[in-house]
Amino acid sequence: MLLGCWVSVPRLLFGWMARVCCHALLLAWCERWVRLLPVS
Repeated sequence: MLLGCWVSVPRLLFGWMARVCCHALLLAWCERWVRLLPVS
């Protein structure tokens, strides 16, 4: 039981970190494209 908890927690944390990283990269990429586009 305890071992399962120790295994699932790092996996959950890693998934959360990966999601945050992905969102940050997507936001930065979108922001860059918005800046490249001519503002009407």
